[in-house]
Amino acid sequence: MKRILIVEDEVITAMNLADLLETWGFEPVGPVTSGEEAVGEVREERPDLVLMDVKIKGEMGGIEAARRIVQEFGIPVILMSGYSKSLISEQISDHTNIKYISKPLDLGKLRRMIEGG
Repeated sequence: MKRILIVEDEVITAMNLADLLETWGFEPVGPVTSGEEAVGEVREERPDLVLMDVKIKGEMGGIEAARRIVQEFGIPVILMSGYSKSLISEQISDHTNIKYISKPLDLGKLRRMIEGG
């Protein structure tokens, strides 16, 4: 079973994502609410994938945390955001293990991304 760390500072959104992942047959890990917590949780739990909002609490934002997770642990990250895809894509273009999905989430697309990455 694929273990997926949820990094989301909106409690209801995090709970909904966890329920959705369980429905799809995945094991949700977390949630955590900051980039610093995300890196620590990855170090401890070694999930198979990280599902992370771009705008999260803490000094380390989602993009910076995603880069660090991919570089240090080789674990793929799916970033979620309501920001412009071109703005996010530009910042992650040098990382093939970081994918992006816009909010509101297209659940079919999200599931395909999780299953394929």
